[in-house]
Formats: sequence, structure tokens, C-alpha cells
Amino acid sequence: MKSQTFRRSRSSPVNSTCRLCPGHWNLHRDKCYWKSQHVKTWNQSRDDCLRKNAELLVIQDKEEMEFIKQSIEDKITYWIGLAFSVKKWMWVTGTQLDQNLFDEPIYTPNNKCGAVRHKILSEDCTTEFKWMCKKKSITLSF
Repeated sequence: MKSQTFRRSRSSPVNSTCRLCPGHWNLHRDKCYWKSQHVKTWNQSRDDCLRKNAELLVIQDKEEMEFIKQSIEDKITYWIGLAFSVKKWMWVTGTQLDQNLFDEPIYTPNNKCGAVRHKILSEDCTTEFKWMCKKKSITLSF
């Protein structure tokens, strides 16, 4: 791992902050986003995000959904941290999908995992897609 030193310039305001993400992650607001280049099942994708100290993508609001749609290639599907459990769609964080923000994906017995392309979709969890991870950025104060 490469070490870097950051210094505050004389013109920097006092109490400035800077948000950082690891290499190959993209910063948006106060979060870091990572997109896979390979494909895996939903469970394998979730486990990979956990190994990165992150979570499979949880979309908080419509603005974040727009950012995600602009970040992904057309016609490419990505796993997100949404799964059907006990008759409702739940995020991996334990919160329920807000139907006021997003249309609920169509549930079928085989499609119990959430994915995103141009909108949130339901897919068979054993299908292999690319995936996205998300975690908090590192905040530096100086």
C-alpha cells in the first residue's frame, strides 16, 4: 500500500474536510462506490462486498438512484443489496424497501434478489451478474 502525506495550504480555510475513497472506488456525496468487472451470484456478490468492509449496494433515495443509473453501462445488470424475505423486499441493512421512493420489483418464487439496470428489478439469486458495493468515505479534517 502506498503512503501519502496531505498538507493544508495556507489558503485553505481552517476546519476544512476532505472525503477519500480507496483506489478503484468512486466518491459520491459521503459514500464510496465500487463496480465489479466480473459476475457472481447474489450471495457471492454480498460476501465479496463484506470482504471489502462494505455492503452490497443499498439505494437510499431517488438522487442516488439517478447517480447509479448514470454510473452503469446500458443493458448491464448489477446485483444490489435487496432481497425478498417474509413477504416483503428488505435491504441488507435490515430496512424495508420504501415503495414511495421506488416501484416494488415484481416478485416470483424464483426471483428473490434485487438488481438494478434502468430500474430496480427482481432476479433469480443464482444468476450471475456484476455487482456494486458501497461504504462510507474516509473524512479527513485539517
